[in-house]
Amino acid sequence: CYNGRYRICEADEKLARSGYFPEISAGLFNQAIDDNAGLFGWQIGLALPLWVPSTRSEIRLAGIETRIAASELEIQKLKVAGDIENLLYQLNRYFRQIRHYQETALPQAELLLDNAAHLLETEEIDYSGYVQSIAMAYSIKKEYLTAVNNYNLTALQLELYAE
Repeated sequence: CYNGRYRICEADEKLARSGYFPEISAGLFNQAIDDNAGLFGWQIGLALPLWVPSTRSEIRLAGIETRIAASELEIQKLKVAGDIENLLYQLNRYFRQIRHYQETALPQAELLLDNAAHLLETEEIDYSGYVQSIAMAYSIKKEYLTAVNNYNLTALQLELYAE
């Protein structure tokens, strides 16, 4: 969008500058009038700009619009670069969270589930303690899945910038 606007403004500026230069035209014609055919001719034209001050203001305006469009394009490029950097930081953070869950928290959650089931079988824990242990283990698993989901969403956003 901003790149296209910049190119259009640049083309408008070149078009405005073309008013300073002479215009040359040439043409050929073949004409038939009544029964007389074969009237053949050519023409050459030269147009010189006689009143330059009006085009000078158009050129200045086009130049200003081109510089504005270039500035907007540069601002958008910097914004996109900042967004990409932020997304990469978030992606790295989510990756570290996932590794933490895979290496530490998920094995602890499985151990918690196994211990709770074993303690319930041996009747060393009551049902409310068992439910509390199960809830904590599934909470850890849910947080892991949330981290994986956040990682995937961030990766998708980053892919949109890569296109």
